[in-house]
Amino acid sequence: MKVYLKKDVMPYMHVLQCHVGETLRLHGNLSSFSQQGLEKLNDKVTTWYFRSTHHKGHEALRQIMLKQNRLQHLKLNCPRSKKN
Repeated sequence: MKVYLKKDVMPYMHVLQCHVGETLRLHGNLSSFSQQGLEKLNDKVTTWYFRSTHHKGHEALRQIMLKQNRLQHLKLNCPRSKKN
């Protein structure tokens, strides 16, 4: 009896079923394969999308990338002076 249809199996579920045992044998743990950073980036991009764009597909992605480039440029090239 199958619990899930093939179309319902997410990549994480596939990895857990088919690859975790081999990965543990080869590497000893799963910490190197954590998706935590990618999940955090997705959270940030989602926040930027809803706060900073006109929500128009590729144009929204372009707006997010341009804004992040401007912020990175300012951070690297225009250091803030501390107020006394």
